[in-house]
Amino acid sequence: MDILSKLKFLENSHEFKEWNKTYKSHYLVHAFKLFDEANKNIWQIGYYDRSSDTITTFVLENGKEIKIIPNLEIFKQEKDVIKKLEVSKIKINVQEALNISEALLKKEYSAEAPIKTMLVLQTIGAQVYNISYITQSMSIINIRISSENGDVLEHKKITLAELKAG
Repeated sequence: MDILSKLKFLENSHEFKEWNKTYKSHYLVHAFKLFDEANKNIWQIGYYDRSSDTITTFVLENGKEIKIIPNLEIFKQEKDVIKKLEVSKIKINVQEALNISEALLKKEYSAEAPIKTMLVLQTIGAQVYNISYITQSMSIINIRISSENGDVLEHKKITLAELKAG
């Protein structure tokens, strides 16, 4: 489950190299993983192009297959710039980030029972593992962990009622 090996596999693949010949201005912005049975062997890795304001997503399945979802429009504030993901700042791996988030979940949100977990490695202020748990009570617990040192930078619980009101 090491993201660095997934990135290396992708960027050394024929599919990526051929795509990159045409789309040289794109840069790495996220790695996404949904932790459920249907997606257990799937990673999505996104590359952003500022000039077209689109993301191309590479879907890695079973560590072998690569599917390309090209030039998707993104939903963001017009003035927002999607920041580059710096591979050199990935010092802790996915399992370490999950272990940290699960320990915090047990300590701070022990009454909640997660039913779905998703993880995005991205830059939001700092470069973070942005881990979200959807719970049986239909709350979302979000935990942001530094990819450089494993520090918990932020955590919060949002209820469905708060989502509707916002």
